[in-house]
Amino acid sequence: MIPEERALAPRRALVPTGAPAGDPVAAAEARLAAALEAVTALDAEVEALSAALAAFAEEVQRRLAGPDAEARRAAGLVRR
Repeated sequence: MIPEERALAPRRALVPTGAPAGDPVAAAEARLAAALEAVTALDAEVEALSAALAAFAEEVQRRLAGPDAEARRAAGLVRR
């Protein structure tokens, strides 16, 4: 057999060698748990940002209520 061809020949042993392959289901469950944890963390971050945005919107409405009412009164006077 030519050395290049030997490299392509499959290698088999009577006794398993190397580290065991592991349980693919357990590995998939671990990846799923990690992904779920990441999604949960992102969801909590979105909720916090949403609450901050709502507080900001309320503050903007509160600050603009006076000038908005004044602008409406002025617009009403101009229409008359």
